[in-house]
Amino acid sequence: MPLKCHRSHISDNLFTLEKVTDFSITATFDCRDEDQEEDLNDFFQNDAIHYQKDLLAETYALYLSEHKKAIGPLAFVSLANDTIKLSKSLKRRLIHHTKRYIDDFPAVKIARLGVDSSFQGKGIGTHILNLLKTFFTTDNRTGCRFMTVDAYNKKRVLKFYQRNEFDFLHDKDEQARTRIMFYDLIRFAAPPLPLENLKQKRPPRARTASGQGTRSRRAGAKEKPRKIHGHHNRPTIQTVLNNCA
Repeated sequence: MPLKCHRSHISDNLFTLEKVTDFSITATFDCRDEDQEEDLNDFFQNDAIHYQKDLLAETYALYLSEHKKAIGPLAFVSLANDTIKLSKSLKRRLIHHTKRYIDDFPAVKIARLGVDSSFQGKGIGTHILNLLKTFFTTDNRTGCRFMTVDAYNKKRVLKFYQRNEFDFLHDKDEQARTRIMFYDLIRFAAPPLPLENLKQKRPPRARTASGQGTRSRRAGAKEKPRKIHGHHNRPTIQTVLNNCA
Protein backbone atom coordinates (compact mmCIF):
# COMPACT_ATOMS: atom_id res chain seq x y z
CA MET A 1 0.00 0.00 0.00
CA PRO A 2 1.45 3.41 -0.92
CA LEU A 3 2.00 6.14 1.62
CA LYS A 4 -1.10 8.11 2.58
CA CYS A 5 -0.28 11.58 3.85
CA HIS A 6 -2.88 13.83 5.48
CA ARG A 7 -2.71 16.97 7.63
CA SER A 8 -2.86 15.09 10.95
CA HIS A 9 -1.54 11.63 10.11
CA ILE A 10 0.53 9.58 7.69
CA SER A 11 0.41 5.83 7.09
CA ASP A 12 2.04 3.10 5.04
CA ASN A 13 1.55 -0.63 4.74
CA LEU A 14 2.82 -1.23 8.31
CA PHE A 15 2.41 1.84 10.49
CA THR A 16 0.25 4.86 11.14
CA LEU A 17 1.62 8.05 12.68
CA GLU A 18 -1.19 10.26 13.92
CA LYS A 19 -1.64 13.34 16.08
CA VAL A 20 -2.47 12.68 19.72
CA THR A 21 -5.79 14.14 20.89
CA ASP A 22 -6.34 11.99 23.99
CA PHE A 23 -3.24 12.14 26.18
CA SER A 24 -4.46 9.40 28.50
CA ILE A 25 -2.72 6.97 26.11
CA THR A 26 0.65 8.24 27.38
CA ALA A 27 -0.03 7.28 31.03
CA THR A 28 1.68 3.87 30.90
CA PHE A 29 4.24 4.67 28.22
CA ASP A 30 7.80 3.69 29.13
CA CYS A 31 10.68 4.28 26.72
CA ARG A 32 13.51 4.17 29.23
CA ASP A 33 16.54 1.88 28.92
CA GLU A 34 20.14 2.16 30.05
CA ASP A 35 20.88 4.88 27.48
CA GLN A 36 17.62 6.84 27.70
CA GLU A 37 16.95 9.85 29.87
CA GLU A 38 14.19 9.59 32.46
CA ASP A 39 12.71 12.94 31.47
CA LEU A 40 11.44 11.46 28.18
CA ASN A 41 8.76 9.52 30.05
CA ASP A 42 7.94 12.54 32.20
CA PHE A 43 7.55 14.74 29.14
CA PHE A 44 5.13 12.45 27.29
CA GLN A 45 3.13 11.59 30.42
CA ASN A 46 2.89 15.07 31.96
CA ASP A 47 4.19 17.87 29.76
CA ALA A 48 3.19 17.05 26.17
CA ILE A 49 -0.46 17.99 26.73
CA HIS A 50 0.52 21.44 28.05
CA TYR A 51 2.92 22.02 25.14
CA GLN A 52 0.02 21.31 22.80
CA LYS A 53 -2.39 23.65 24.64
CA ASP A 54 0.20 26.43 24.58
CA LEU A 55 0.82 25.89 20.84
CA LEU A 56 4.45 25.00 21.48
CA ALA A 57 4.54 21.43 20.16
CA GLU A 58 2.33 18.73 18.69
CA THR A 59 2.70 15.09 19.72
CA TYR A 60 2.18 12.13 17.41
CA ALA A 61 1.75 8.44 18.23
CA LEU A 62 2.95 5.52 16.11
CA TYR A 63 0.72 2.45 15.79
CA LEU A 64 0.78 -0.82 13.90
CA SER A 65 -1.88 -0.06 11.32
CA GLU A 66 -3.82 -3.30 11.74
CA HIS A 67 -3.35 -3.68 15.50
CA LYS A 68 -3.93 -0.17 16.86
CA LYS A 69 -6.39 -1.14 19.59
CA ALA A 70 -4.77 -4.46 20.45
CA ILE A 71 -1.26 -3.13 21.05
CA GLY A 72 -1.61 0.62 21.51
CA PRO A 73 1.10 3.17 20.73
CA LEU A 74 4.60 1.88 19.98
CA ALA A 75 6.27 5.28 20.12
CA PHE A 76 5.68 9.00 20.52
CA VAL A 77 7.31 12.00 18.86
CA SER A 78 6.75 15.69 19.62
CA LEU A 79 7.38 18.30 16.94
CA ALA A 80 7.92 22.07 17.08
CA ASN A 81 8.86 24.84 14.68
CA ASP A 82 12.51 25.79 14.54
CA THR A 83 15.12 27.78 12.61
CA ILE A 84 18.82 27.17 12.18
CA LYS A 85 21.79 29.33 11.22
CA LEU A 86 24.27 27.70 8.87
CA SER A 87 27.99 28.37 8.82
CA LYS A 88 29.46 29.81 5.64
CA SER A 89 30.90 26.42 4.70
CA LEU A 90 27.52 24.70 5.18
CA LYS A 91 25.79 27.38 3.14
CA ARG A 92 28.24 26.86 0.29
CA ARG A 93 27.68 23.11 0.45
CA LEU A 94 23.89 23.03 0.88
CA ILE A 95 22.31 26.26 -0.33
CA HIS A 96 22.02 27.57 -3.88
CA HIS A 97 24.08 30.73 -4.28
CA THR A 98 20.98 32.87 -4.93
CA LYS A 99 19.62 32.01 -1.46
CA ARG A 100 22.78 32.35 0.64
CA TYR A 101 21.75 35.80 1.87
CA ILE A 102 19.21 34.07 4.18
CA ASP A 103 20.36 34.02 7.80
CA ASP A 104 17.73 31.79 9.43
CA PHE A 105 16.43 28.74 7.60
CA PRO A 106 13.01 27.24 8.46
CA ALA A 107 13.03 23.85 10.16
CA VAL A 108 10.95 21.41 12.16
CA LYS A 109 12.41 20.26 15.47
CA ILE A 110 12.08 16.77 16.88
CA ALA A 111 11.49 18.00 20.42
CA ARG A 112 11.15 14.49 21.87
CA LEU A 113 11.25 10.99 20.39
CA GLY A 114 10.76 7.81 22.38
CA VAL A 115 10.09 4.18 21.45
CA ASP A 116 8.39 1.92 24.00
CA SER A 117 11.01 -0.24 25.72
CA SER A 118 9.18 -3.39 24.58
CA PHE A 119 9.73 -2.49 20.91
CA GLN A 120 13.20 -0.95 20.89
CA GLY A 121 15.89 -2.31 18.59
CA LYS A 122 13.43 -3.21 15.81
CA GLY A 123 13.93 -0.26 13.45
CA ILE A 124 10.87 1.65 14.65
CA GLY A 125 12.80 4.86 15.32
CA THR A 126 14.15 4.87 11.77
CA HIS A 127 10.66 4.21 10.42
CA ILE A 128 9.33 7.23 12.32
CA LEU A 129 12.04 9.47 10.87
CA ASN A 130 11.27 8.30 7.34
CA LEU A 131 7.56 8.97 7.86
CA LEU A 132 8.37 12.45 9.19
CA LYS A 133 10.63 13.19 6.21
CA THR A 134 7.70 12.35 3.92
CA PHE A 135 5.30 14.29 6.14
CA PHE A 136 7.30 17.50 5.81
CA THR A 137 8.03 17.24 2.10
CA THR A 138 4.43 16.60 1.04
CA ASP A 139 1.91 19.43 0.51
CA ASN A 140 3.39 21.73 3.16
CA ARG A 141 1.55 24.92 4.04
CA THR A 142 4.83 26.70 4.72
CA GLY A 143 8.46 26.20 3.81
CA CYS A 144 10.48 23.71 5.85
CA ARG A 145 14.03 23.04 4.67
CA PHE A 146 15.58 21.21 7.62
CA MET A 147 14.73 18.74 10.37
CA THR A 148 16.58 19.33 13.64
CA VAL A 149 17.04 17.53 16.95
CA ASP A 150 18.85 18.21 20.21
CA ALA A 151 20.19 14.66 20.52
CA TYR A 152 21.38 13.34 23.86
CA ASN A 153 25.18 13.33 23.77
CA LYS A 154 25.50 9.58 24.09
CA LYS A 155 27.25 7.34 21.60
CA ARG A 156 24.23 5.14 20.84
CA VAL A 157 21.86 8.09 20.36
CA LEU A 158 24.26 10.04 18.14
CA LYS A 159 24.95 6.97 16.00
CA PHE A 160 21.20 6.43 15.54
CA TYR A 161 20.76 9.88 14.03
CA GLN A 162 23.95 9.59 11.98
CA ARG A 163 22.67 6.32 10.49
CA ASN A 164 19.60 8.28 9.45
CA GLU A 165 21.75 10.89 7.67
CA PHE A 166 21.66 13.62 10.33
CA ASP A 167 24.78 15.79 10.63
CA PHE A 168 26.17 17.88 13.47
CA LEU A 169 25.46 21.58 13.05
CA HIS A 170 28.80 22.50 14.67
CA ASP A 171 31.34 21.18 17.16
CA LYS A 172 30.83 23.79 19.89
CA ASP A 173 28.55 21.41 21.83
CA GLU A 174 30.83 18.36 21.85
CA GLN A 175 30.91 18.36 25.67
CA ALA A 176 27.31 19.48 26.22
CA ARG A 177 24.43 17.30 27.43
CA THR A 178 22.82 17.45 23.98
CA ARG A 179 24.12 18.06 20.47
CA ILE A 180 22.32 19.91 17.70
CA MET A 181 21.91 17.73 14.61
CA PHE A 182 20.10 18.40 11.35
CA TYR A 183 18.84 16.70 8.22
CA ASP A 184 18.44 18.54 4.92
CA LEU A 185 14.93 17.69 3.68
CA ILE A 186 15.83 18.68 0.12
CA ARG A 187 17.74 15.41 -0.07
CA PHE A 188 14.59 13.44 0.68
CA ALA A 189 12.47 15.51 -1.71
CA ALA A 190 14.95 15.23 -4.59
CA PRO A 191 13.33 13.99 -7.83
CA PRO A 192 14.08 10.45 -9.06
CA LEU A 193 16.57 9.74 -11.82
CA PRO A 194 15.34 10.49 -15.35
CA LEU A 195 13.79 7.51 -17.10
CA GLU A 196 16.57 7.36 -19.69
CA ASN A 197 19.16 6.99 -16.92
CA LEU A 198 17.20 4.17 -15.37
CA LYS A 199 16.94 2.36 -18.70
CA GLN A 200 20.71 2.36 -19.08
CA LYS A 201 21.09 0.46 -15.82
CA ARG A 202 18.72 -2.38 -16.72
CA PRO A 203 20.38 -5.82 -17.06
CA PRO A 204 20.64 -7.38 -20.55
CA ARG A 205 17.90 -9.63 -21.84
CA ALA A 206 18.55 -13.38 -21.88
CA ARG A 207 17.17 -15.73 -24.54
CA THR A 208 15.21 -18.86 -23.74
CA ALA A 209 15.14 -22.01 -25.85
CA SER A 210 11.97 -20.78 -27.51
CA GLY A 211 13.67 -17.57 -28.56
CA GLN A 212 11.58 -15.39 -26.21
CA GLY A 213 13.44 -12.70 -24.36
CA THR A 214 13.43 -12.83 -20.56
CA ARG A 215 14.92 -10.43 -18.07
CA SER A 216 17.78 -11.96 -16.10
CA ARG A 217 17.44 -11.45 -12.36
CA ARG A 218 20.23 -9.52 -10.70
CA ALA A 219 22.16 -11.30 -7.98
CA GLY A 220 20.52 -10.77 -4.61
CA ALA A 221 17.35 -9.23 -6.11
CA LYS A 222 14.20 -9.87 -4.14
CA GLU A 223 11.29 -11.71 -5.68
CA LYS A 224 7.92 -10.01 -5.68
CA PRO A 225 5.84 -11.33 -2.79
CA ARG A 226 2.93 -13.52 -3.80
CA LYS A 227 -0.54 -12.55 -2.73
CA ILE A 228 -1.69 -14.81 0.08
CA HIS A 229 -5.38 -15.16 0.64
CA GLY A 230 -7.05 -16.20 3.81
CA HIS A 231 -6.88 -15.04 7.42
CA HIS A 232 -4.66 -17.94 8.60
CA ASN A 233 -1.77 -16.83 6.36
CA ARG A 234 -1.50 -13.33 7.82
CA PRO A 235 1.87 -12.58 9.51
CA THR A 236 2.05 -12.44 13.28
CA ILE A 237 2.61 -9.15 15.08
CA GLN A 238 6.15 -10.20 15.99
CA THR A 239 6.94 -11.05 12.35
CA VAL A 240 5.80 -7.59 11.26
CA LEU A 241 7.95 -5.91 13.91
CA ASN A 242 11.00 -8.03 13.08
CA ASN A 243 10.73 -7.09 9.40
CA CYS A 244 10.04 -3.37 9.81
CA ALA A 245 13.67 -2.27 9.99
